[in-house]
Amino acid sequence: MTFINHSLQLSVHERWQLPVRVRAELLQQEALGCAMLGEPLSLIEQKLGTAAELLTRSAQAEPNNLGAYFNEDTLLLRNAVIYTEAMEGSSTLGERRHWR
Repeated sequence: MTFINHSLQLSVHERWQLPVRVRAELLQQEALGCAMLGEPLSLIEQKLGTAAELLTRSAQAEPNNLGAYFNEDTLLLRNAVIYTEAMEGSSTLGERRHWR
């Protein structure tokens, strides 16, 4: 997670800034990392919500081809994968508790 957090911080550096779509994708990837590590669903949903807001803002931002492939369809598809990962992680932890 450190690498992703660092990448996200760099995406909004004061001297330069990555396009909004790229920042939205970085947030979504951070949410995936959180899901894989078993972080709380509320944290994952917060990151996905912020990514969706950024993607909505990207329509009004300056046109930029970097990250142009990342659109609402891509966001929704990947969100499904992230929620699946989050749910699998939580059920696995629940099963482990029953084994003890």
